[in-house]
Amino acid sequence: MTTKKFYQLSPAERREQLYKKNKLRSKIIENTDLAALNQLSENVIGSLSLPLSVVESLIVNDVEYSVPMATEEPSVVAAANHGASIFNRAGGVIATSERQGIYGQVVLAVSPEFKEKHFSQLVAEIKTLIEQLNQQFVSLVNHGGGVRSITAQMIEGLLELKVLVDPAEAMGANKVNSIMEYLTNLLLDYDEIVDAQFAILSNFPTQLTTAKVWLPLNLLNKGCTDAELDEAPSENARKVAQKFVSIADFGRKSLLRAPTNNKGIMNGVDSVLLATGNDFRAVEAATHVYASEYGHYEPLSSWSVESNRKVDFLVGQLTLPLPIGVVGGSINVRPDVKEAFNILGQPNVHELAEVVASIGLANNFAALYALATSGIQEGHMKLQARNAAVSNGALIEELPEILPLILVGKDFSSAKIKQIITEYRNK
Repeated sequence: MTTKKFYQLSPAERREQLYKKNKLRSKIIENTDLAALNQLSENVIGSLSLPLSVVESLIVNDVEYSVPMATEEPSVVAAANHGASIFNRAGGVIATSERQGIYGQVVLAVSPEFKEKHFSQLVAEIKTLIEQLNQQFVSLVNHGGGVRSITAQMIEGLLELKVLVDPAEAMGANKVNSIMEYLTNLLLDYDEIVDAQFAILSNFPTQLTTAKVWLPLNLLNKGCTDAELDEAPSENARKVAQKFVSIADFGRKSLLRAPTNNKGIMNGVDSVLLATGNDFRAVEAATHVYASEYGHYEPLSSWSVESNRKVDFLVGQLTLPLPIGVVGGSINVRPDVKEAFNILGQPNVHELAEVVASIGLANNFAALYALATSGIQEGHMKLQARNAAVSNGALIEELPEILPLILVGKDFSSAKIKQIITEYRNK
């Protein structure tokens, strides 16, 4: 009998094999539908879950959303909620999504004579090629998408075609790859095109979405009332805003600071993408290229102070490439992702992109505000203390009284926390 390869085994059989090699503590896994998971990935043996949290209220383009976030980091959710609450008091975020399409790339080996004798002929036939592709992939056209443009160039003796595809409501990776392979087969029939080098989707930044807020400076004062929003900024508000903008600008001067700024943005962005079943890796790849579009790595966000009569505003803006979708991939078959879309209110792809960018801006605001005021660690330490207390045996109902005792001492060692828990219970 032929021995099955590991990928050919069922998830239960894989677990059995790993258990026999002492790589699993148990060959049985409870409350997990391994058969369903096995349809989503390769070599499945179980699942790894993340908490699903919610930003209760975020106003974007005058629409109030509840936003799901999948992350194990509580400070990310706390920061997004803080930023969203400040934004909401200023009327919310104004966002725009320019979804022109994503690129595919075909590269072909050609004869030495191709450039002089045949390149111009190929360029002249691009319109016909686009028509052929859209006829072949008519279902995409029927959903509002399709091939929008093809540009050709020679690069060191190789022919490159850059193909812009509108994926409609989907992210579109699989569809673009199929289109690129079909186009390659069409081109191989051309004279003096020798061989295909590759045909694949490009993660070059496209599908740009911009989120922008105008915050009255007095919002930077803790305890600011609604009446104070229309008043001239206080001295403290001006001081905080000045420091806030200075920290934001420093990322344009310091390569040490810029990636940290952007990582804070992506903390929030990736959490929403994970919750909605989108490919956060593709967004990350495009985002960091976009941050380097001027030849050096820069912050993705910008902040400034602008005046409007007697009220000064802290103005923040974030632009991100967001090649995401609301259909396709695993989105339609995962109950957890369907639940996340229900929480959001079933947005279309433009609306989802605008919400994602707005969450990124909210996280960025919260981080910069913390740096400009109390420091980044104050909020982190509260959350770290909670996690440390629970991991060392504290009960959830004990936390309100135990956490202040831990924070006062600022000693998060396991021994100290266990001592605090014991003393609390014995008092």
